[in-house]
Amino acid sequence: MDKQKCFDKLDELAEYENGWGGCLGGTAFSKMLLERCYRLVEQMETEPEIRPTVENCIAMDFDTSEIGIEISVSDNAVKGFVSDVDDNYSCFAFDDEESAVIFWNTMTKLFGKS
Repeated sequence: MDKQKCFDKLDELAEYENGWGGCLGGTAFSKMLLERCYRLVEQMETEPEIRPTVENCIAMDFDTSEIGIEISVSDNAVKGFVSDVDDNYSCFAFDDEESAVIFWNTMTKLFGKS
């Protein structure tokens, strides 16, 4: 796994300024949020696709032909989402970062890249 690619993307997001989303109005990401994301990536066994959201979250995605897995990270919450090809959808709120990493590592091992 190339974690450096993830860290480079987070470094890029650290440079975003208020208004980065154009008319959608994305705000700059806080240092606390970025540090949380670095810690999560450090513990993940499968490299996520990292993307910003205008809701001031950073999403970490993993997709296969069977399932989509996402962890959404904000300053005050870490949530998990799972969707399948039939559009069944589940959402999880994690009490701590460790729970989010266990979720991520378990789901990505279970479904793997197809």
